[in-house]
Amino acid sequence: MSTLFENPTVPLDSLPSVEEISWSTVESRYRDMALLKNLLFSLLLIPIVGGVVFLFFLTEQSPVNTTEHTVLMSLRFLVGIGTVVLVAFLLFRWFVIPFLEVPRMKYAVRLEDINYRRGVFSTKTTSAPFRRMQHAETNRGPLERMFDLASLSVFTAAGLAVQIRGLSPETAEALRDHVLKKISEFQQVDSDATENDD
Repeated sequence: MSTLFENPTVPLDSLPSVEEISWSTVESRYRDMALLKNLLFSLLLIPIVGGVVFLFFLTEQSPVNTTEHTVLMSLRFLVGIGTVVLVAFLLFRWFVIPFLEVPRMKYAVRLEDINYRRGVFSTKTTSAPFRRMQHAETNRGPLERMFDLASLSVFTAAGLAVQIRGLSPETAEALRDHVLKKISEFQQVDSDATENDD
């Protein structure tokens, strides 16, 4: 009697190591673009936060009794603490994280897939197999054009599989062409296999 289904255990030491992948880093000027983008956004946010703080702390308020006064003072204290914490967090996120994050943004192209690794406090690695991909595109927004950068987006039937930002336009175009070529190759293989089955 023949076995219809086999599912043997794979020894863990025989698996390829992720560390063996030859990773490439994104362009370092992506950090400068991120800093400028965050600076522009913060310049828009500062007047809004300043206006709220001004209205809340400097407008004339006359509580009717001491209970209202105590509640008002407690509320002002909480808003003040919250504002300080929020501003500190945003300053750290916008103007410190890019220095830590960009050097850790890496990508690698292998025979069967494309990989992207990023993260500061926790690392996230995404692997997208060419066999599942449907199309790829490059994007260049105004800031990316200013810094001579581009991004690559790769899609499967389910949606965006991986997006690599901070590439040079030449690298992004070359990766897109490679991905499209691999998609075509796998589609041809699948088509030939279907015809042979028929």
